[in-house]
Amino acid sequence: MKTITLKNIPDTLHRAYRERAQQHARSLNREILHTLEAALENTIPSREAVVTRTRKRVARQSERRRAAGRKQLTNEAFLESIREGRE
Repeated sequence: MKTITLKNIPDTLHRAYRERAQQHARSLNREILHTLEAALENTIPSREAVVTRTRKRVARQSERRRAAGRKQLTNEAFLESIREGRE
């Protein structure tokens, strides 16, 4: 396993992690690893979240098009919206 050294940790952050570790019956190291893992998991959206977000984006675009008197969103524009969401 690798080791990381953190420097210049504010006292308030250190205290907060100590308290959280104690509340969860973990070591300070394990508590920090737990929050890092949780943060990483939250950065990778699930397939369902991507589909939901894309559907909402398409609905908003369609509504704007209707309000402007333009045609409905095409399949090509829909696929472009998906590609934009992946970036």
